[in-house]
Amino acid sequence: MAEEKSFRSDLLHRLNVLSLIVPPLRDRLEDVEPLADGFLRAASLQLGKPSLRFDKDVINSFLQYRWPGNVRELKNVIQRAAALAAGQVITRRELPAHLVCISPTSLVTGSDASTSIQAHEKRTILEALANCRGNFSLAASQLGLGRTTLYRKLKKYRIQRSWKPD
Repeated sequence: MAEEKSFRSDLLHRLNVLSLIVPPLRDRLEDVEPLADGFLRAASLQLGKPSLRFDKDVINSFLQYRWPGNVRELKNVIQRAAALAAGQVITRRELPAHLVCISPTSLVTGSDASTSIQAHEKRTILEALANCRGNFSLAASQLGLGRTTLYRKLKKYRIQRSWKPD
């Protein structure tokens, strides 16, 4: 803006005493758990629920997510989960659907030699649909598939398009 003359260059130099470059949260996964714990402590105190803690699956979901909203999104997700928590432990049930969906890498991990790729793929699609609460578009996105490709796979594996989670 200073180069375009829409911001005073002398003011820019006065304000630009110290520049900090902080990489996005998705590039600092080691910071996710300590930040989450700090945000949970603050939310717990604010809500009068001092003994809240995370289930290990919640932390795993946090580490798999890309955090496009950075630290602010993490904080908002934790405040929401803390408010929704019925008990002492925050589970994946309290997280927004986009955080609990299966990541695209799950299509190729976790299978053993005795399980066919097709059976594993079908199971992964069913898990994604369950975790995304039946939202086909969100499940396709989280699986790294286009909606049309997901629909083709649903037909291949004879999964009803009107599928609803239990």
